[in-house]
Amino acid sequence: MRDGRTVAIKKIPKKTFTLSKRIRGEVKQIRDLDHPNLCKFIGGCIEVPNVAIITEYCPKGSLSDVLLSEDIPLNWGFR
Repeated sequence: MRDGRTVAIKKIPKKTFTLSKRIRGEVKQIRDLDHPNLCKFIGGCIEVPNVAIITEYCPKGSLSDVLLSEDIPLNWGFR
């Protein structure tokens, strides 16, 4: 939990990691994204071997999980 929110941590198997200017720009763009249908990016760890991204926890799972689940009704009429 972070600030009272449940988070998901996705480890990235990397032997080296450099926080380049391009990556910093992409991280800023991702942090600025805010939409109810998107999983909110919270932060990350760039310390090898613990490179990871931290996002809000989505109880329905990934997009793939939602699309493959028969328990979650989808309205395909409004695409």
